[in-house]
Amino acid sequence: RSRTQNGLHSEACEIDHKLHAIIAGRRRCTIQSIQEETATNIYFPSPLQGLVGPELTPSPIGTAPRQTSNLIWITGEFFGVQRARDMLQKIAAQKRQQMASRDTAILPRKLDWMLTDRMDDLKSTMTDNATFIDFPPIGSSTSLITILGDNKVNIQRTIRSIMQLVCQCLALRTNCIDVIFRPANIT
Repeated sequence: RSRTQNGLHSEACEIDHKLHAIIAGRRRCTIQSIQEETATNIYFPSPLQGLVGPELTPSPIGTAPRQTSNLIWITGEFFGVQRARDMLQKIAAQKRQQMASRDTAILPRKLDWMLTDRMDDLKSTMTDNATFIDFPPIGSSTSLITILGDNKVNIQRTIRSIMQLVCQCLALRTNCIDVIFRPANIT
């Protein structure tokens, strides 16, 4: 999983996808400092990969497709990439020990609405709070989501942001119903 081309080295580092946003830190500050310190670029897959899009990437003919949700790609000079990979794995081991979670119930239709219409808001919520939101598959009747993080305050912020999105869904639905069922002024 490593390549070198024109002096640029790239390597994949496999870390559980539920830890990606937590490792990155609030507003990706931890990842930015690693990138600056090691002169590398670090690429994470989408945290919602597999829920609304394909989880597998195309691969050469004759080989099986690969799961990519756990792969973090690092590019740069060889030694910088090695150092960044080691730093990521060390942080992942630390965060795995500090992990906390909280379950929250939301109506399944609202979960589906958020995943299809508010995906960018969900991604930014995860990035801003260094948390991972574990959603059930779209179309399922499961109403429970799990928020994972290394800090209870960040988990609470994430829940608050999700509930604000749910309220937007309710407000939008109410406004549409009012417009549809409002009697016309007949004079």
